Amino acid sequence: MDAGANCNGHFKAATKEDLMRDVAEHFKKKHGVGDPTETIMNLVAKLAK
Repeated sequence: MDAGANCNGHFKAATKEDLMRDVAEHFKKKHGVGDPTETIMNLVAKLAK
C-alpha cells in the first residue's frame, strides 16, 4: 500500500481488525506516532488490498 509516506512496511492479517492493530503498532514503533488518528487509520483501511 502507498499511503504517501516513505515506508516499506508490508502487512498481512487474517482480519481487517488484526491489520489495523498491526499497522497502528507499526506507526508507534517505527514512526513515533503515539496514537494514529481515525483519519490516518481510515486512509490505511481504504488502501489495504
